[in-house]
Amino acid sequence: MQKKHLCPADVNIPTTSSLCDTLSQLRTPLRMKIQQIAGSNQIKHSKTEPAEIHIFSDASPKAYGCVAYFRKVTDGTISSSFIVAKCRLAPLKKLSLARLELMGALVSARLAEYLQKTFPWITSDHIFFWSDSQITLHWINGDPLRWKEFVRNRVREIQEKTNRHHWNYYRGKTNPADKLTRGLSIHALVQDDVWWHGPDRLTSQNLSFNNSADSEINEADIADELTKNYVPVMTVTEHCRNDFIDNLLSITNDYTKLIRIISYVFRFAANCRFPESKKFGPVKADERVRAENSLIRMVQEGKFQEEIKDLKRGKGVSNKSKLSSLNVFIDENGILKVGGRLKHSKLNVYSKHPIVLPTNHILTTNILVHYHKKYLHLGAQALLYQVRQKFWPINGKHNCKKVIFKCITCAKNKPVLTSQIMGDLPTDRVTPNHVFNVTGIDFAGPFFLKFKNQRKGILNKVYVVIYVCLCTKALHLDFVTDQTSDCFIASLKRFFGRRGKCAKILTDNSKTFVGADKEIKMLYNHVNSPDQCLSEFLTSESIEWKFIPPKSPNLGGGCEVV
Repeated sequence: MQKKHLCPADVNIPTTSSLCDTLSQLRTPLRMKIQQIAGSNQIKHSKTEPAEIHIFSDASPKAYGCVAYFRKVTDGTISSSFIVAKCRLAPLKKLSLARLELMGALVSARLAEYLQKTFPWITSDHIFFWSDSQITLHWINGDPLRWKEFVRNRVREIQEKTNRHHWNYYRGKTNPADKLTRGLSIHALVQDDVWWHGPDRLTSQNLSFNNSADSEINEADIADELTKNYVPVMTVTEHCRNDFIDNLLSITNDYTKLIRIISYVFRFAANCRFPESKKFGPVKADERVRAENSLIRMVQEGKFQEEIKDLKRGKGVSNKSKLSSLNVFIDENGILKVGGRLKHSKLNVYSKHPIVLPTNHILTTNILVHYHKKYLHLGAQALLYQVRQKFWPINGKHNCKKVIFKCITCAKNKPVLTSQIMGDLPTDRVTPNHVFNVTGIDFAGPFFLKFKNQRKGILNKVYVVIYVCLCTKALHLDFVTDQTSDCFIASLKRFFGRRGKCAKILTDNSKTFVGADKEIKMLYNHVNSPDQCLSEFLTSESIEWKFIPPKSPNLGGGCEVV
């Protein structure tokens, strides 16, 4: 079939006679023997009998594949039988024989995974693999990173699916998988006892395994598959220091208590070294500072390794680092601090150069919790302000919010904002009346306008006087050029002429309104004194002017909304 696909892809070109003869030779006997093959391939096995699965793989320039056998012990008698075989044609792209052998080993690994699901009582410890390629066994037992991508990917999959110690070397002369790769007629296949029952080695009492064929490999055979940049490296990680810090921070969540414990540890060490000058009593301030600096320095060395290395070499911090914008430096105690422009100020040392703390670290959390409780459960912004008097936590606002969110005291006593009950509306707002009988007045502006017949670029201020009927919400607008009393009185006259006289006016305590009120009262008193009739008329028709209390715009809500 592969040869047929290699022929020109033209349906009008007939298949060559040699290909037709080959197909007819395969088809006729295959029909006759297929029933006989199916009837003879039956596996009878009890789960209590010890059994193993042995898979042989091989390859040739034409094909590669594998065949699996069932080896069991029944009443002291060892027998093996055929289970299944897998064969694949070699790809059209020419591959080396070593790579084809590796492809056959990969088919064996995939077949073993399938058989293990089919026979679940047979574990992976009882599945063994055989190959006649020493190079393939060398690849499987080595580090996949040594090889090029083709070999590396397939070796990695084989190692994931199988136990590398179960791969054994088997010489190719009696390898049953060799019959897959070189071809065998159907007549010979039916009569081949090695194909149906495996090699004689499987039925021997002492089955020997040989998985050490590396000594016969020539390094030149595997040099083509080595990666050019592969360098064997043994990585040694020091966990002792990190484990010590983690164990130390896990003693207590109380930051003050933790510093006191470390101070006593340092005191004990000093008393052992210098017994003639032992210290007793409570922890002193200098001991506390030393313990705190030591703890912070150890944490910084674990979290900011690259930054500290660059600073000690005289280089700047990398732009990819979270500390790149902080202008950090190492002080005389070996502690990483924030730079800045406050070096010559009279602030304390920590305010000028706070200590850098890593984000999402248990020490940072303990310090934030300590300040949160010390200052009586502050909010996030206030807590961050207090902490930054000495420390500079990375992503400080986020860490503060997380600490407050987990605080049980804050959760229990979290204040709930109550909704304010609004007061009753005044009588003038709810009593039906004529439009603008009770009017509220306010100013809006200034607005800038350019008048007609004026020079270019000159803008004039204008204001809008807003008249609102407090009963019907009717609106009347009038423009004035300034906020003087004269302009407002003129606007008020225009409003009276257009809308009629008001019985009551409500305004705030603007100087414009206060001045207009005084002038209207003076005019009222002047007119009221000589003429009794006019006085009675003005009294009966007078306008009541009412001011809301100073700095209480909520009482003039009708005008403020507009």
